Formats: sequence, structure tokens, C-alpha cells
Amino acid sequence: KIFTKKLCEKLNIPTAKFGIFYNKLDAKKFTETIKFPTVIKADNLASGKGVYVCKNIQETSIAINEIFDGKFGQAENLLIEEFLDGEEASLFILTDGYDLLVLGSAQDHKRAFDNDCGPNTGGMGAYSPASNITPRIEKKIIDRIITPTLDEMREKGTPFRGILYAGLMIKNDEPYLIEYNARFGDPECQVLAIRLGAQLLDVLFNCAQKALLETKINYADDFGITVVLASKGYPGEYQKGEEITGLENISENEEIQVFHSGTALDGIKLVSNGGRVLSITTRSEDLESARKKVYDALTIIKWKGGFYRKDIGCKRSQK
Repeated sequence: KIFTKKLCEKLNIPTAKFGIFYNKLDAKKFTETIKFPTVIKADNLASGKGVYVCKNIQETSIAINEIFDGKFGQAENLLIEEFLDGEEASLFILTDGYDLLVLGSAQDHKRAFDNDCGPNTGGMGAYSPASNITPRIEKKIIDRIITPTLDEMREKGTPFRGILYAGLMIKNDEPYLIEYNARFGDPECQVLAIRLGAQLLDVLFNCAQKALLETKINYADDFGITVVLASKGYPGEYQKGEEITGLENISENEEIQVFHSGTALDGIKLVSNGGRVLSITTRSEDLESARKKVYDALTIIKWKGGFYRKDIGCKRSQK
């Protein structure tokens, strides 16, 4: 995260104002001088959960203590950022270090519960394409954020090759970079995959062969949506080993897929084995029908220890 922030500072890439801190004392002193809300992030890998949106000095103190005390592994530093009041979205590109190809956009739903309530998670659902990334805004993202980043990486002698996931905040039609991931996101990958189909393999293969632009992506005029079925208690403590039934009654085809991320077999029984357990994913000609299809499928799955958000895609479908 800090590498990305320093890159933004050098290249004048639009992002939230920030400070880097290496100990509790300096971080807590800084929070006594700022406006709220503010965002505090662990710099190390945290399974998508090391982000705190703090409304007051007490909440910042808890966040700083938890990060430096090892809640997300050994953290040597943290970021304190300006809170950007906008709407999040993600843009995915594939690059061979020189050329780039836009793979698509998505909007994730990070909070555990409906109406964006509860703790941050690794993602409880997503839809694609993101409603707030218009062609005009996409061009701004490429010109102001992605291209300068790739140019700088080449300039350093370390050209970046692969998937670049730009996590963004769109505010007043202006994009700001929140973070980069050098991979597909979860659950964003599921909605991109179901919309791309076999094209995804083709474009990855051509990128590896340094022939990226030989593949053109042809998106159908459709929407993808995925809803995560998670263990009750996630992202905190949860039970494992609970039986899940009903999947055999979901007819998987090109328009509905069930992705497993936290399951195991106990003999012949399918059981839960993680926090985020299943991602039920569909595509359809419009978002509302995709939502109906995915939530109908969820009623077929039987698992007493599971929960899911019931409002994935609602903000877009109401616009």
C-alpha cells in the first residue's frame, strides 16, 4: 500500500491524502489533529480486512493498537488516509508491460451486512459492469492512473506484466486510486469470468505470448452478479464442518455457476471449511433479472450456518 502511495505522490496520480506511520505513538498523535471520518490501513496483507473507517479518536486508537499488535500479522507500518466520500468501483486491465487491455469493471460490496453495515470483509458480492465507470470516466482512469503507473514501472526497469486491479473511488465524476492489487479480486473475478467465458483463457494466453493485442474482447450486452454465502460470524470467528446441501439441484450452465472457496468433503458430505464459502454467480441481459436468478438459486441451498447479503446490486438496479 505504501509503495503505491509513494508512486501516486511522485506521479501526481489522484488519490486520498495520506500519512505513513511506523509506531503507535506517532500515529495516535497525528489522529489528534485530523478531521473525521478517517481511514486507517494495515500495510501488510490482511485478507481484505485490514481497513478501518474511524469516526472518532477512540476508534482510531483501537485500529492503531490492533494493527501494530499483530491482528493481521506483523505490521511494521500503517497508513492513515483522508476519507473520500464517493462510490467505490474497480477497473481491471491486463498488460504485457507495454500494451494494455481493459478486461472490465465491477463493483464490490465490502461490508458484511445489508445496507453497507457491519465490519469490512474480503467481499460479500459484486456485479459487473460497474454503473459509475462510464466510458468517459474509464478514459480518465487509463490516462491519469493506469498509464502513468505502467510507464513508471518500465522506467524503473521492472515492467509490470499481468492483471492490474485498480480499486477506485468515484467522486463527482472524478476517479481516485484507493489501491492496486496485482491479481483478480474475489468476488470480482467471478462476475468477470462468467461474462468473459473462454475469452478469458485466450487473452491470458496471448498476454503470456507477448501478443496481447491480438485478442479482442467481445462482451455481450449483459450483467454479471455474484453473491457470497458465508459462515455466520465471518469476518470474525465461525464454525467449520457444517453440512451444505442442495447444490445438486442447481443446474449449472453458461449463465449460472457456483464457485467454491471454503468447502471440503467429509466422506460424501459437502461441508463448510472457511469464512467465505460459496459464490453463486449468474449473468443475464439486465441486472434485475440477474439478481432474481442468483437469489432464486440461493433459496435452493440449505445450510443452517450460512448467511448472505440480500442487497447485492440493489444500488445499481435502482438507478
